[in-house]
Formats: sequence, structure tokens, C-alpha cells
Amino acid sequence: MRYDIESALLASERAAAVTLWNMGRGRRVLAAIASTAGWVGLIETAREVPYLPLFGCCGECACWPASAFFPGAMGLVVAIPAYFALRYLCARLEAVKTEMRVASLELANLLSLRQRN
Repeated sequence: MRYDIESALLASERAAAVTLWNMGRGRRVLAAIASTAGWVGLIETAREVPYLPLFGCCGECACWPASAFFPGAMGLVVAIPAYFALRYLCARLEAVKTEMRVASLELANLLSLRQRN
């Protein structure tokens, strides 16, 4: 009868692993976006700054810094929410993992109690 409890425990661990894998599928993509979006904006800003006085705003000096830093700002607008979404997703996955582990152990305890009676 001990074999039934161990097989139930293994089956619940397999189901938990598959569920966690399905829930965390987009985590790597989100991490890549969060880590590279700011750098892409910075590189685009550095690329645009030298050319703005040449093709500027018809002699107005006030508008070219704003247009030069726009790609960097957009990179941060993308990167910061992606980073917080990644942190939330990782924390939620850890919570679900813990809940599944506790439920698996409770199942094993209930099966062992039922087997004794």
C-alpha cells in the first residue's frame, strides 16, 4: 500500500512541474525585453544626438534635446513595466509552486491516514 502513496506523490509532482512550466513560458521573453529595451533606447539616443543639429528644427535649439532623448525615454517606458511584470510573475510562480507542494504533501498525509483505517 505504500506504493500507492508514493505513486500519487510522484504523479502530483509531475503535474505540478508541467503546470509551472506552462505558467512560466513567457518568462524568458519578458526578461529579455526588460533587460534590453533600455539599452536599445540608449543606443538610439546616442545615434541620433550627433545628427540633430544638422537636420534640426529650423534653427530652434530648444526642440532638439527633446527629440534626441525620446528613444531613450521610450526604451525606459517599455523596460520598467516589463521588469515589474517579470518580478510579479516570478513571485507568483514561487507562490503557486509552494501551494502545489503543500497540497501534494497534504494528499500524501490523507492517503496514509486513510490507509491506516
